[in-house]
Amino acid sequence: AARPDITRWYVWLAQLYLDMNASERAAKLIKIVNETNPGSSFSAWGNLLLELQHRSGKNLEEDARLLLEANGIGPDHWIGQFAAGQLRNQAMQDGRLDDARQVYDKYYPQLLTESEPAIYISNYRAAIDLALVLQRTGNSAQAEKLLLLCARFISTLPRLGWWGGYWISDVQILALQGKHAEALDTLQKAFNEGWRMLWWYYLNHEPNLESILNAPAVIAMREEIELEMAAKMQNVSEMENAGEIGLVAGMDSD
Repeated sequence: AARPDITRWYVWLAQLYLDMNASERAAKLIKIVNETNPGSSFSAWGNLLLELQHRSGKNLEEDARLLLEANGIGPDHWIGQFAAGQLRNQAMQDGRLDDARQVYDKYYPQLLTESEPAIYISNYRAAIDLALVLQRTGNSAQAEKLLLLCARFISTLPRLGWWGGYWISDVQILALQGKHAEALDTLQKAFNEGWRMLWWYYLNHEPNLESILNAPAVIAMREEIELEMAAKMQNVSEMENAGEIGLVAGMDSD
């Protein structure tokens, strides 16, 4: 049987498989995580990713709240901020703007109670997400203040990195500010610099980028990344067939 202390890390490999469009492999790994670490933050993260990949909101809110309240994750972690964003998205999709705002009232109150809140690594992603809610509830000036503060903060960070990288937060800020041409140029820059993390989510479903997702440049970028990831997955399969790498314990080949 697969060991819980090992399988809890399978979810990170599953995330890589999702980035490579190998959702069946990802689902197999996340199934193992659910069986060996049920109710854990690891299983919640894996389940949330699969729900986003398959556009199934069945348990999305439950998994997002678990991540926001889990030891080792919580609102300060980038995963917690991402989870808060999914609660926001669900509420906005249902037309519940007050509920979308309440996500930030509960988990990031300083962003709403302070006239010029301090922006840190632990809240800047949430602040960008909150800005969209503020825009849609008629608080454009407050939204712009948050976006400017976030732009200033991420200028001190590298683009790439699991925890410290800001990925395409600059693109989100520009898109929310209505600077669409600049957002597209910056997205191309991010692509050229190597950003791919969760690309399938951001380039297909991220509400902060809604104003640019149908642009020809973004459509072309999605197609290019899909080809790139297919090539990477083919390379993985060839290495497995050659015995250079093996499958993780508990997962059969495709």
